[in-house]
Amino acid sequence: MTKLEILNKSAENIKNYDTDNKILYFAYVPRNESNMKLFLELVDNGNEIEDALDTPERIDLVPVCWKYSNWFNGEYFLYKN
Repeated sequence: MTKLEILNKSAENIKNYDTDNKILYFAYVPRNESNMKLFLELVDNGNEIEDALDTPERIDLVPVCWKYSNWFNGEYFLYKN
């Protein structure tokens, strides 16, 4: 699976997100074993992990999502030219 495919597999579990149609402020998935496994395939360093795991019950995809995409349509992350 590509990193974008892994990101979108995670996006299937987004429970809450906030955007103003230009900026994605947060995209939360529940912090469970399957989501954590996907998330760990996306991160490169401890800072990304720390930023994404600021609360025990959720994972924020925003700290890593823009490495593999440049747009979020409310359902999926995309790479648009």
